[in-house]
Amino acid sequence: MVAAATARGPLVSACPSVDASSLPPAATASGDALSRHLACGHRSTPIVVRDLGSSVVKAWSFDALAARCDSVIRHSGTQQLAQTGLIEQGKTASKTAVEPARYLRDLHAQEASGAEVRSLLPAKHKAALDSGGSVSLDWGAVASDGNIKTYLGHWDVFRYLPSTATEWAPLASSTWPRSSLHWDFAWAGPSGTFTGLHYDMPNNWFFQMRGVKELVMFGRDQKQHLPISAKYDPGARLACVDVTRLDDSNQGDAAIIDSFTAASGWYVRLHPGDALFIPNRRITWYTH
Repeated sequence: MVAAATARGPLVSACPSVDASSLPPAATASGDALSRHLACGHRSTPIVVRDLGSSVVKAWSFDALAARCDSVIRHSGTQQLAQTGLIEQGKTASKTAVEPARYLRDLHAQEASGAEVRSLLPAKHKAALDSGGSVSLDWGAVASDGNIKTYLGHWDVFRYLPSTATEWAPLASSTWPRSSLHWDFAWAGPSGTFTGLHYDMPNNWFFQMRGVKELVMFGRDQKQHLPISAKYDPGARLACVDVTRLDDSNQGDAAIIDSFTAASGWYVRLHPGDALFIPNRRITWYTH
């Protein structure tokens, strides 16, 4: 485990945000109204819409989704593949077959336990971040002990559980017109899951349904601090920086760490119902 004192990283400021309650009613109507209201087609920075999807959140508890999966298992025995959280970095690992109903019930049990995960944002820095300052994060919180967790990634939940597509439709249509080219997938995983630094080629709307998710993002103007890996991932580009090994001796390349430490980015903590727009080609990293 890397000690917090040796894990060096960049400074971050708060991601821009707006409360859904402050938006005019027309902004959440169908036909990508929200994206047009926020000028997402021209944005160069991410933006959070707080408490946008509360109605869907209530219907999509882990336990409720597991119950829907039960009938699928009974009729087809269909399983899904879980991937390592750090698929973007290191040696590519084989995916693991999981039964969605059982996997989701495990997540329900963990959620019910109330166990907390160490946050990236130190409590002593929260006030400075909220007031518009740039702060350092606790990068030691993501130090790897070699036990990288897996998550259910790129889950086509809308095809697997058709009832979810109906519930999702009003919210989805406010961000992307259904006639446009789009990909709707779900991710589910335990607390303490990490996704490596990468950027996606298309624009993204990220909706948080359960639990808490912390994200660190960097603009295009920071690309000189985030060298791109030669590792292949369709639809994305992967960074060389391994956020779980931010000490020179373990990662083996002090120049990469020095460059990363010189970057500046945005930090956000998402709660159930929050939505985040991420412009394309922004370096993004998810955790927790």
